[in-house]
Amino acid sequence: MKGSTMTRPNRIALLAAAAVAAASLAYTKAQAAPAKPRSFASLREVPFTSVKIVDKFWAPRRETNRKVSLIHSLDMLEKTNNIHNFEIAAKGARMGFSGPVFMDSDLYKTLEAVAYSLATDPDPALEKRMDAIIAKIAAAQMAEIDKRVSMHTLRHSFATHLLEQNIDIRVIQVLLGHAKLDTTALYTRVATNTIRQVMSPLDCLTPLKPPRDRPPA
Repeated sequence: MKGSTMTRPNRIALLAAAAVAAASLAYTKAQAAPAKPRSFASLREVPFTSVKIVDKFWAPRRETNRKVSLIHSLDMLEKTNNIHNFEIAAKGARMGFSGPVFMDSDLYKTLEAVAYSLATDPDPALEKRMDAIIAKIAAAQMAEIDKRVSMHTLRHSFATHLLEQNIDIRVIQVLLGHAKLDTTALYTRVATNTIRQVMSPLDCLTPLKPPRDRPPA
């Protein structure tokens, strides 16, 4: 400012004080003003069965999912023995299962998708097929078990399956909610097949070869 005797530091301090005062005044006015109601405060969720999708993008894809994708998924679950495993379990068998231990989860997720589809688009043939699969699952769950099973047993099985899938025992500790690693170790039992697959570090050593005779210098 020409002709001003105010030093630069004083001008900066004055501007800072003015900014603080303006901010304080704006905050005070905002606090005093009545709060405006939010536009989404009156929104309520609705059941998905009450929603109708009739657009040109999602509607055809939902129809393809219902008529093609779900049927194909069930066919593949039949082909890869996901469903057959339940038939074996229903007979009380202990052998003959195929696939990893989580084969059943793929079937559960597919049945959930089928149920959602049937809730909005009834399909007698698809519903009949789903009921037949559910009956097989129920039969497997009702199969005779030759030993006492409790929730504690399921926790042991859960931990053992994770260990056999090479999940770090410290991760299992967190999943089980244990404070000490020693407690988790009591829950985990190593399967015989897992022990057989362990290779000794000594087997990985390169065999020592006798030194070759060096020619005379």
